[in-house]
Amino acid sequence: MDSTYEQHVREIFAPRVQLAREFEKILGKEKTHEIIKNMCERDEAQSARQTREKEHIESFQDLIVWMKKNYGSPYWPHVLTYTLEEAPQGYWFTCTECLYAKIFRDLNAADLGYIMLCNTDFAWTSACHPKLRLKRTKTLMQGDECCDFNFYWEE
Repeated sequence: MDSTYEQHVREIFAPRVQLAREFEKILGKEKTHEIIKNMCERDEAQSARQTREKEHIESFQDLIVWMKKNYGSPYWPHVLTYTLEEAPQGYWFTCTECLYAKIFRDLNAADLGYIMLCNTDFAWTSACHPKLRLKRTKTLMQGDECCDFNFYWEE
């Protein structure tokens, strides 16, 4: 790859932001955001179902093994700064820097970033396993100092 991670991510999302802004002019912001939200949630739910099937996620421990493998890949340290904390029925993922949030804010499109990326975490969680839950009260995309993910298993 001849570009930086930031350039690569920007090349992916800048045209999407431009397209969304054009649709906002025609359909209005509310309708455009609803369409984007629904599409992104459907895609993320499908991704979660595929992950569950491929990785055989049937317990909270299975999820933790997958998360460690996924977030241990070479990609994520270039995109996120985060800490992980594990407990028997909970997994806390705190993100203090996010390249996606930086880029969407630079594009004056944090509203779209939240819809396209952050909001989909809930769709992914509920589709990954019926016992998996996510509680989050903050996101960098919305201007908070961190994203606080609390994944837990509800028996």
